[in-house]
Amino acid sequence: MELGVSHFVGKQFSDTFQALVQLSEANSAQLARQALDGQNVYNGCCCLRIDYSKLATLNVKYNNDKSRDYTNPNLPSGELTLEQQLSLG
Repeated sequence: MELGVSHFVGKQFSDTFQALVQLSEANSAQLARQALDGQNVYNGCCCLRIDYSKLATLNVKYNNDKSRDYTNPNLPSGELTLEQQLSLG
């Protein structure tokens, strides 16, 4: 099922992982929720709970392993370059 993910923000908490995912089409969000809510990631564990966000859009500032704006590949990674790290010391 192709859903058209446009934005993603994820955060690991002590015992859960939460993510906000913005899809390019509203009907894709409905289909994703119907297909994934209550499903297990692995056999017998890691049950997905899918809810709609109160946010109208996601504001992604960085493209890295915690967030990504698939509509803007030119966002910075949010990590300091070696030069920036050396100037902080």
